[in-house]
Amino acid sequence: MKKDILLVEDNLLNQKLVITILKKAEYSFDIAQNGLEAVKKASQKRYRMILMDIQMPHMDGLQATRHIRKYECINGINPTPIYAVTAYTEDYDVERFFEAGINDFIRKPFTFRQLIDFIKKD
Repeated sequence: MKKDILLVEDNLLNQKLVITILKKAEYSFDIAQNGLEAVKKASQKRYRMILMDIQMPHMDGLQATRHIRKYECINGINPTPIYAVTAYTEDYDVERFFEAGINDFIRKPFTFRQLIDFIKKD
């Protein structure tokens, strides 16, 4: 089953790890280097899901999620599942994720199997 995924990640090492996993699982994907790029790409193409890093330069993952949600609302588009990919999973962080419009999260570091299982549950 192919899924069109937008990976939003500024760290090249993390990008390479997720790209390797997505390629091995034969998922199709695009990459955004930061939140600004994510908002632009999400407004130009419909994705089955967005894997959103939280800490990024220019625009963080929470700001990007809010902008994407606003764009979807204004344009009458069904919300794209957005999943935080982050090391920050304290209760306070998780509350902020959900308030911004993030659907769920996976904690870094993760294994190949954990990421694939996480993606498959959507």
